[in-house]
Amino acid sequence: MRMIPRPLLYFFLAVVISSCQAFLFGEAREKPNVLLIVIDDLNDWVGALGGHPLAQTPHIDSLVKSSLLFTNAQCAAPACQPSRYAVLSGLHPTSSGWYGNYFDDGIHNLDQRLNRVTHLPSFLQSYGYWTMGAGKVYHYGVQGNWSFNQWDEVMPEWTIPESWYARTPTRYSKLYRPFPSDGGRLWSELGIKEGYSLCGGPVERSDLPEGKFFDEMIADWAVERIKETRDRPFFLAAGFVRPHVPYTAPKAFFELYPLESIETANVPDNEFDDIPIYGKAMTVGLAPGGDHRTVERLGDDYRRELIQAYLASVSFVDAQVGTVIQALKDSDRWDDTIVVLFSDHGQNLGEKRNWRKMCLWEESVRVPLIIRVPGKKGMGHASNEAVSLLDLYPTFADLLNLEKPEHLDGESLVPLLDNPDTKRETPALTTWHFGNHSLRDERWRYTRYRDGTEELYDHQTDPDERVNLAKDPSFGVVIEILSDYLPKEVEPIVLPDRRNNDILDRVLREWDEKGVPEWLQ
Repeated sequence: MRMIPRPLLYFFLAVVISSCQAFLFGEAREKPNVLLIVIDDLNDWVGALGGHPLAQTPHIDSLVKSSLLFTNAQCAAPACQPSRYAVLSGLHPTSSGWYGNYFDDGIHNLDQRLNRVTHLPSFLQSYGYWTMGAGKVYHYGVQGNWSFNQWDEVMPEWTIPESWYARTPTRYSKLYRPFPSDGGRLWSELGIKEGYSLCGGPVERSDLPEGKFFDEMIADWAVERIKETRDRPFFLAAGFVRPHVPYTAPKAFFELYPLESIETANVPDNEFDDIPIYGKAMTVGLAPGGDHRTVERLGDDYRRELIQAYLASVSFVDAQVGTVIQALKDSDRWDDTIVVLFSDHGQNLGEKRNWRKMCLWEESVRVPLIIRVPGKKGMGHASNEAVSLLDLYPTFADLLNLEKPEHLDGESLVPLLDNPDTKRETPALTTWHFGNHSLRDERWRYTRYRDGTEELYDHQTDPDERVNLAKDPSFGVVIEILSDYLPKEVEPIVLPDRRNNDILDRVLREWDEKGVPEWLQ
């Protein structure tokens, strides 16, 4: 018998072993890239989610066709800072104590609460990923306020004209600029200097640095990073700012939504008859006297202007998503890159008389979540199981075959990516300020405020959350089952001076003296 030469035998053996390893572990020799797209304040006004009949988001809708769409995804907290810290640290606010938007007075507490765990970029970096970030990934941008460096490459800081600050009464964060040329009607017509960012309008490109919005610069930077050749897989996080207030975008996107086509939210006169006092307090917002009362002062046209401007901002950010996704498709990495798109929380546009987020109702808590993993069986499908943005960190670990850190509060989404019909038992938990929790499962939303008052909505029959069933004894069993998932032990708030003295406490103390505003009764 003729013998195979030993060098050739070794070659064939190496090929067989390599093939078997790829089969057994379900991965190529090099791990896939990861593209993470974070969008600020985007609710369900996305074509694929059907949240608004006029919404035009062709690029996000196209991504959905080759992804798993989670139609019932929930944020951990309905505000930028606590939501993003939760996603990137893997800790729910009830585990970190980071319940709200805390600024300079809270930064000294960051090391104590959130630096004690490995954040997602650092986690992937430790496994050889080249980590890159652009735009608003953390609340303060790419870097956040962390003392450790978890990015190998970041987009340079945005420089804006000093003249832009003259349009507004304060030096509002440059991340969200530009404002309309008049600074917005709350300031220019009513002289309001608190919460004046609730405005919008088209901006001429001639009035922009380099003729571009910051989000367009973020998209351009991400495209260039995708084009680069490197010897290890990348993790690229692109954080887009729109549709955060002020709702400004190039004029062409406003032309998609003629003002006469805009309808405002239908709010029944008795909307707040069954809403607990803490729910009402969350609705007040930031403008003196309350956001809704302020919008009413400017008339029904202003409501439609805000909705038009929000829709324009949504379509604008959709175009930036399209730019980045097209670059990935044009590269040789499309079939070897996991793509995840989500929003940090939603946004109310007049529903429940709320014109911001920062509440525990559906429009502010439900978020778009789209995950594309080439080769997974769930691609092109949708899941209505209640999931949390906290589930992203453990999902990345499982998808990349990495050992999960022990501190993670979320639950991997890989079973749903493999089979979208998989059922989940645990509801998604959202918390806003200390002691206020909302649970969402496939059918129900159950909320308990820190004074023990409750809301219960049946999304099968009441998707707009109009009828609070919490006091109906026939739903006692539902409440009993869901309340069992409320957190039993929680971390105290990070700032000792905010305990029993947060914005909700201050609102209620004012109401004790002056009474609940008429528009919330």
